[in-house]
Amino acid sequence: MESLNTKGVKFVACNNALMANNIDKYNIIHFVDTVPAGVLELVVKQSEGYAYIKP
Repeated sequence: MESLNTKGVKFVACNNALMANNIDKYNIIHFVDTVPAGVLELVVKQSEGYAYIKP
């Protein structure tokens, strides 16, 4: 992840998921930002032209 981050890849974590799993956002990797809701972030990114591919 660090290598990808240095190449410009942005990582975000869902704050709702962090709270549901009792994880403090200060305990995740320093370059990972948080968003209020992961589902909303997916909708916004898709409206910007990104594609969501679920394995």
